Amino acid sequence: MPNNRVAVGNVEILSLSDGRVESPAEVFFPTVAPAALKPYAGLFTAQGTVAANLASFLVREEAPP
Repeated sequence: MPNNRVAVGNVEILSLSDGRVESPAEVFFPTVAPAALKPYAGLFTAQGTVAANLASFLVREEAPP
């Protein structure tokens, strides 16, 4: 399991997964011609879709005394 926490001084940053979404490339890149995406086909899923992880970050800071 990857480490999803990092500390910067007294601030802790925790990444939280909101899930994953997959859509056809034309949904993610509606103004890009399909031919222009061909060099990047190896980055698509086996079904030819673009997969994107959705995430947010929780930032905590220790309260001063």
